[in-house]
Amino acid sequence: MKKLFIVLILFVVGCVGDDIKTSSDDAINNTDFNGEILFKANCASCHKPDMNFTGPALKGALQRWGGDKKALYAFIRNPAKSENAYAQALKKKWAPTMMTAFNLSDAALDSIMDYWEKASH
Repeated sequence: MKKLFIVLILFVVGCVGDDIKTSSDDAINNTDFNGEILFKANCASCHKPDMNFTGPALKGALQRWGGDKKALYAFIRNPAKSENAYAQALKKKWAPTMMTAFNLSDAALDSIMDYWEKASH
């Protein structure tokens, strides 16, 4: 049921994104808008931008991953298979709960990361 809900939210986000086409001169920043929706649909039930919750706080996550966005995104897409040392530490610290795998594009993850960094200020 959770996966169906996520798919539905992503479908709605995709449809909304198609309707909100703006020129480069427009003041609307669709990345922030999409990042907030994607964060709330995929991350907010376990993560908060600036405090630990069911999972770790997300502010500064990229720095904790040593600036390795590729490794961070690989973990988000498949936490169980990540062999990264920091990923192993997360698995140990947050056991028995473990993050669900999310099949999101780099652009979607960039939007989410931009949102959580801005939301935590």
